[in-house]
Amino acid sequence: MSTPTKMAIEDRVRAAIATVDDPEYPGISIVDLGLLESIHVQPNGDVVIGLVRRSPVALH
Repeated sequence: MSTPTKMAIEDRVRAAIATVDDPEYPGISIVDLGLLESIHVQPNGDVVIGLVRRSPVALH
């Protein structure tokens, strides 16, 4: 998969994730809270998303 294709997929995934609100803070996305750590597109097209946990005891 080419780098421009990977970047386009990452951009689309980031845009989609930006619409997901944090369950504890309705109206604030997990991206706005800085919880999205990474997006990796695998050679086979799978996407791996890394999230930051706010608390070691957070269950959701």
